[in-house]
Amino acid sequence: MLRLAGPGDFASLCAIWRAGFGDGEEYVRLFWQNWRESCRPYLWQDEAGPAAALFLLPVEYRRGGERVPLWYLYAAATLPQRQGEGIMSRMLEEVYRRETGGRAGIALVPGEPSLFSFYGARGYREWGGLRRLTVARGECPGAGCPLTPLSPEALADRREAAFLAGGYLAHGPAGLRHAVADCRFWGGDALGFAGGHLLYQRDGEELAVKELAAPDDGSALAALAALFARTGAARARLALPVYSPLFAGRGEVGRFAQLRPAPSAPDWLLGAKTESCYAGLLYD
Repeated sequence: MLRLAGPGDFASLCAIWRAGFGDGEEYVRLFWQNWRESCRPYLWQDEAGPAAALFLLPVEYRRGGERVPLWYLYAAATLPQRQGEGIMSRMLEEVYRRETGGRAGIALVPGEPSLFSFYGARGYREWGGLRRLTVARGECPGAGCPLTPLSPEALADRREAAFLAGGYLAHGPAGLRHAVADCRFWGGDALGFAGGHLLYQRDGEELAVKELAAPDDGSALAALAALFARTGAARARLALPVYSPLFAGRGEVGRFAQLRPAPSAPDWLLGAKTESCYAGLLYD
């Protein structure tokens, strides 16, 4: 019933993904090109054919001098005509049993608020949050500062410098390669500036700034001013770590990620709650 998928299963994985999330094949193929050598794709197949799929992506949670390997659960979906049979519940349980021997647990970002209770009933606890706010173009006068496209390697260095002290979910080469490609697919980019970085996507007249790190508000506003000048957008929706000092007192803090810890998970990892765990950047 449950098995690891191989290169010949792309058509089945793509069909389930598209039925679950509505993305086009080009986008699914982009993910597969970046991740196929690194991820663990699982497929549920029975006498009626492929019915459900999910992907486990290797990540690492880092805080200060601590490092712990995790899986990131991504794109879990069941064909609409097979929903209600308990297939995904069985998949989640079996994958957890198989794959947490060498890792401290499985993290995920629910695709919609109702899924927090679905995963919560299957052993996943709330684990990380985000602070969200909107900045209008008028708040960022001037031409801003120089913005430079970042390679995945440079992005890794910027993220480590910005988020290690507070704690963050670190992605390896495949994950960061896909992060940059994903932003560019949606009309954005990964950009560096003096002392910081940002990743953004286009969303009509707005920008979705998926990650922003800067030494202070002035630097962040200068980077956003340059981004508005580059794109002509009117507003930017920001997603910040809860512990970020940027734009203090603004925005709303909400839950974002969940974690099902393995029995071997260290206490310090389990203590990484909404305020201290940053699980942002990808797959929200």
